[in-house]
Amino acid sequence: MEESLPTRILKARYYPRVSFLDAKIGYQPSFVWRSLCSARDIIQKGQRWNVGNGMKVRIWEDYWLEGFRTLDYRPQNCEYNVINDLLDGAGAWNHSLLLQLFPQQIATKIASTHINTLEHDSLYWEASSNGVFTCKSAYWIATETIKCFQESSLTHERKALKYVWLANIPGKVKIFAWRVCMNLLPTISNLTTKGLAPGSLNCVHCSALIEDTKHALFLCSWARDVWSSMSLVDLTDLVAEISIEVLLTTAKDRGQGTLELMLMVMWRIWCARNSKAHGGEEIEPNKIKESACVILEDFFRANADPEAHSITSNDASHVHWSPPPNGVIKINADGGISSRNSVA
Repeated sequence: MEESLPTRILKARYYPRVSFLDAKIGYQPSFVWRSLCSARDIIQKGQRWNVGNGMKVRIWEDYWLEGFRTLDYRPQNCEYNVINDLLDGAGAWNHSLLLQLFPQQIATKIASTHINTLEHDSLYWEASSNGVFTCKSAYWIATETIKCFQESSLTHERKALKYVWLANIPGKVKIFAWRVCMNLLPTISNLTTKGLAPGSLNCVHCSALIEDTKHALFLCSWARDVWSSMSLVDLTDLVAEISIEVLLTTAKDRGQGTLELMLMVMWRIWCARNSKAHGGEEIEPNKIKESACVILEDFFRANADPEAHSITSNDASHVHWSPPPNGVIKINADGGISSRNSVA
C-alpha cells in the first residue's frame, strides 16, 4: 500500500518528511486529502504499535503501552525519544533508566512489556481480533465516538430542559426557553435554512454578523451591553465556547434564582429584538434588566399568596343566590380577596 502510486503522489505532495498521521492538512488541500485527514482520528484510536527493536516507536507520542495513549511524564531536557533509547546493550529494558524517567507503576508496566529486537516495529489494528484493519471495525470506532459525544450533549440538554420546566417563571417564558434549547427561534440564520430569509441577513441590532441564537441573545454588541450591567456577565462571556444548555445548567448550579433571572432577561432581549425587527420602538439595553425584574417580581407576588380566595369556607354556608326584584337586572360577579392583607 505504501508503494502504490496514489500513496506516493499524496506523500510527495503533502507529507514528504513525516508520516501520514503526523502530516498537516496543508495549503489548498484536495478533496481527497482533506477527506483522508478527517479519518485520521479514527485510525489513531484503533491502531497500536507492536514494539520490536524500538527504532520507530516514539516514547512520548505513540500508543505502544497498553492503557496509555500517550505518556505525559516526559522530564525537562529529556534526550530519550524512541523506545530503543530505553534498552540496554543486550536489547532488554534498562530498568534503572525506566525508574528515572517514569513513576514506579508505569516503569513496572513498561518492564513487563514484551519486546523482540530481532524484528522491526510494526503497527497493528487493535480494534480487530487478527490485528488487520477492516472498514467494519473502523465504522464501529466512529459510531462509538459519535455516540459518546451525543450522550454528553444529550445529558446537558436533558438537564437544561428539566431545569427550564421546573423554573419559577411565567409559562410563556418557559416555552421561549424550550425553543432556545431546541434552536427553534426564528432567527435570521434559522429562517435562511428554511428558505425564508428576510432582505438583510445581518443582525437586527448590530448589523455585524448573520444572526443565530447565540448571537441574538448573548454575542451581539447590544446584548452584551445588557449582560455587562448584571452579575451574570462572567457566565454569559463563556457562551462562545460552551453550549446554551451548559450555560443554563451552570446558572442553575449557582442557585438563588440565577436561572430564573437569566431566562427572563433572555426573553426580554428577544422581545426587544422583535420590536426593532418589526419597526417598533428600540429599547435601550439598560431597560431590559429592569423590565425583566419587574415582570419576575410581579409573577412571584401573584403566585406567593395561597390564601387568596373569594370567601372562606365558614362564610360559604351563609351565602346564597337571590333573584332581583321585578324590573331590575342583576349582574353576578366574583372576586378574590387575600385574608392576609385585604388586597383583591
